[in-house]
Amino acid sequence: MYWGEKMREKQIIIFEGICGSGKTTTAKQLYKYLQEKGINSRAYIEGESPIDLLWHACFNKNEFENLCEKYQLHAEQMKKRSFVEKNYVFVKYCQMDEYYFNGELLEKLKEKDFFFGAKPVVSSAEFTEILKSRWKKIADDFANNDDKAIIIEAAVLQHQIHDLQRLYNMNNDGIINHISVLIEQFAIFNPILIYLTQPDLDKNAIRIAKERKNPKYAEDERIAYYKKRKQIEYEAMSRLKLKSYVIDNSDYDYDKVFKIIKTIADI
Repeated sequence: MYWGEKMREKQIIIFEGICGSGKTTTAKQLYKYLQEKGINSRAYIEGESPIDLLWHACFNKNEFENLCEKYQLHAEQMKKRSFVEKNYVFVKYCQMDEYYFNGELLEKLKEKDFFFGAKPVVSSAEFTEILKSRWKKIADDFANNDDKAIIIEAAVLQHQIHDLQRLYNMNNDGIINHISVLIEQFAIFNPILIYLTQPDLDKNAIRIAKERKNPKYAEDERIAYYKKRKQIEYEAMSRLKLKSYVIDNSDYDYDKVFKIIKTIADI
């Protein structure tokens, strides 16, 4: 693949890694670089992406109509922030820490959150089919527009593993099969996955807790979860049909990491 004036192919580049690994920083760094080079691209950063459906409430059509009837003052705004996927209506009610609704309505929306709800709002099979449909639409749009690259952060491994375990108690095989269905939608673009890692997760957790001023990141239970999730992520990378590259980012030297990324992506 060639970039700049000689670039002829489209490319999807995926960034993954445990919390605090540097995936957001490097994803944004690559996006900025491509923009500066005049290469049309999109960056789907965690929480801001149309691909992962974070902070979206999910309703069947009757439920959504009843919700609009009950909260008529907010119905128009809900409709403006909604779209239909596989016969379900999705309402985006939050962007990171900014909520678009409040009070009782906000609580109703949170209850029906597709990823973060206390319980599943669809079956595990529907969960996969909805995301498959979503990813297919994004792939089709990419194939037919002028963009040369899509950068995706955290949507392929992190959220799929976390939420399938939490919501459906799904085993590793089920999770990896689910992810493979999603990745298949991007297969024609030969996506590459760049995994940033710090071998010492205990040390990394302490650093993140300090940087983000949140001691929860350094709790033993969370560190144990990250270690377990990392094992699943490595297993997934070994089994998925995409090229995966692991970069040790222990020293957080982003200039060095970016040089490696440019080599991997042939920039």
